[in-house]
Amino acid sequence: GYYTAITVQGGETLFEAYRLASTTESHFEALFNGMTFPPGATVVDIGCGIGTTLRVLQRWRPDLRYVNLNLSHTQLRYCHNPVRADGRVLPLRDACVDAVFLCYVLGYGLLHPFLRESSRIAKPGGSLCIYDVWSDTPQEFLTHTGYSSHQPVRLMEIADEAGWDITAEEIKTVYPSSFFSSAEGFQQLFGSCHSMLYRGTRRA
Repeated sequence: GYYTAITVQGGETLFEAYRLASTTESHFEALFNGMTFPPGATVVDIGCGIGTTLRVLQRWRPDLRYVNLNLSHTQLRYCHNPVRADGRVLPLRDACVDAVFLCYVLGYGLLHPFLRESSRIAKPGGSLCIYDVWSDTPQEFLTHTGYSSHQPVRLMEIADEAGWDITAEEIKTVYPSSFFSSAEGFQQLFGSCHSMLYRGTRRA
C-alpha cells in the first residue's frame, strides 16, 4: 500500500519497468495496436495495477465495458469498476469477455493457471495482450525483485495448451519507467531484461 501511494503521489501511473513509447498515451497506442474491440465489448485487465490501461482505453472507446481485476485493496481503490480477484481463479463465467490484458503480472504466479483462466473467460475469437519482461539471469532477477522471469518459448507453449493462438515480439526500443529514482538501481534490477509483447486469439 505504501509503495502504491508514494508512486501515485509522484505522478506515475504505470507500474511497469519499461514503456513501449516515451509518453503514457503513445505507450498505450502501441499496446492497443492490432487488438480488436467489437462495439460494446467486455475488456478485462488481470492484475490491473491502479487501472491505468483500461482508464486510457475508456477515453478512446467509451462504448466498451471494463473490468479491473486485482488482489490489492490499495490499488483497486484507484480503479473504475474494480473486482478483487486472484488471477488464478477468476470470478467470471466461461466465454464472457472479448479481450484480456496481462501486463507485468505473470511473474507473480504460475503461468498455467493465469493463461488457463484467461482462456476460459475469453469468447472464441477473443483477443489477448501480454506485455512483460524476461531476464537472462532469472534466479538473480527473482531474488532481487520477487518476480519470476518466464522464457518466451515456455510462455507460448503454455498459452497454446490453454487455447490461445499466440505470437511474440521482442521490443528492442523501450523507455525506462520514471518511478525509478536511480538509473544505476534500475540498471541493476532490469539490465538483463528483454521486453516482450504477445498477441493472442482464443481458438474456437
